[in-house]
Amino acid sequence: MHDLPMIAQGWMGTAVFSADEERVQGIILWRLLAGHLVAPAELAAAVGLPEAELELILAELHTKRCLRRDDHGAVVAARGLMLEPSAHRLVTEYGAVNTQCSVDAIGIPAALGIGATVEDQCARCNWPVTATIRGKQVVDVQPAGAVVVMAEACGGRIGAIPTMCHETNLFCSPLHAQQWQAEQATLPSAVVSPADAVTVGHAIWGRFAPYA
Repeated sequence: MHDLPMIAQGWMGTAVFSADEERVQGIILWRLLAGHLVAPAELAAAVGLPEAELELILAELHTKRCLRRDDHGAVVAARGLMLEPSAHRLVTEYGAVNTQCSVDAIGIPAALGIGATVEDQCARCNWPVTATIRGKQVVDVQPAGAVVVMAEACGGRIGAIPTMCHETNLFCSPLHAQQWQAEQATLPSAVVSPADAVTVGHAIWGRFAPYA
C-alpha cells in the first residue's frame, strides 16, 4: 500500500540538537499538551536556566523550525503541537491542544505513552474520524477503515513552521485518500495506516517522554 520507510525518513530531520535544546523541547512539548502557551519565565524556571541563556536556545530552536512564539515571546507551537486552530484536535488527560497534522495527533501521545483521543475528519468529505491511543498504540479507529495520507516532510524548507499542514491528513477510507492524493496533494505522499503513524511517532517524539 505504501513505502513507509521512504516517506518517514524525511520526517526525522537533519538538525543536530544540544542537550539543553533537547531538554527545552521536551519540557515545552509536555506543557503545550495542556493547551496553554508557555511563557519564557515559566520555561526558564522549569528548565533551570537564566532567561537570557534560555532566549538563546529558543532563538536557535526557532531557526531550526522547531517552535513558534507569539509577540510576547511565549511559545505557542512546537514539534507538531499548536495552540492555533487546526483540523486536528488532540485530547489527553492533560487537556486539549491542536496539532499541525494527523500524524502529529496520533504519533505524539503514542510516543509519550499517554492515553489520548484524536478528533479529526476526512479531508475529502469531512466525515468525523477519531482515533483512540492507549498503551503506546492505536486501539480503536472510527471509521474502522480510516487511513492517513502522509506527505514527505517539508522540514527543510525555509521559513517558520506552518500553522497547519494541509498535506498530511486522515481519511475515512482508502478510496477517499487516493482520490484526494490524485486531486489535491502537492507533495509526494503515501497512504499509511494509523498504526504506521504510531511507528513514525515513536521514532520522532519518543525521546521526549522522560521530560514529563
